[in-house]
Amino acid sequence: PIARSGGTFIAYENYLFELKRYIFYYNNVEAVDFTNPTYQPQLEDQKQKVLTRVVDMAYIKQIAKEENISVSDSEVDERIKILKEQNRLGNNDKVFEDTLRDFYNWSVNDFRRSIRNDILTSKVLGVVDIEARSKANSALDELKSGADFTTMVTKYSDDPTTKATGGEIPGFINPKDRNTSSEQAAALSKLKPGETSDVVNLGYGLEIIKKLEDKDGQYRAAHILITFKPIEDALNDRKAKQKATVYIKI
Repeated sequence: PIARSGGTFIAYENYLFELKRYIFYYNNVEAVDFTNPTYQPQLEDQKQKVLTRVVDMAYIKQIAKEENISVSDSEVDERIKILKEQNRLGNNDKVFEDTLRDFYNWSVNDFRRSIRNDILTSKVLGVVDIEARSKANSALDELKSGADFTTMVTKYSDDPTTKATGGEIPGFINPKDRNTSSEQAAALSKLKPGETSDVVNLGYGLEIIKKLEDKDGQYRAAHILITFKPIEDALNDRKAKQKATVYIKI
């Protein structure tokens, strides 16, 4: 084990899984030679970030177990399906597998593991960031009681760019655009013009989105966005009560 959090030992393999992906990418895609002293500070900084991340992941999994939070295979499948449709990692199985191997030296199972951890982190953030969850639920309750969407944007949204436009997101949203989050794309696809979603967990925050127009598979929409605090801050209370012991020195 590389560390321990309460009764949970954190495997060295978890640390290597993240670090090797980073080193492979920079060696083979960015042509960075980490044996060169110039790049040693970059590598040392990344080692510390990876260590912090895998320790945080142990806390996240503990909270997930306590709160009965899990990630299903179908959720992972849906995330990958949208990523393929957005052509982020190739739009067919062979290109997808080749891209994972060439960029990260990962198998499809490795990628699924990473996606599963990302989704789990998002779900746990939605629980431990009580302030964000409370704001999102209050906004949704008021909307369901007949409150005006624009008024709720002014009252609750953390997005300064869209607050002045009643929450309207500039331009049309293309669900196949790689800049569109997979969660937002999935939510919009289920709405009819004029309908408002439930609370959607984007990973970095909670969103209530309203579809304004559907034009040839692209959407004009408005949203209320409540951003999460950083995961490391959201875990502060847990870390204070249950300090981690690290067994290696970086």
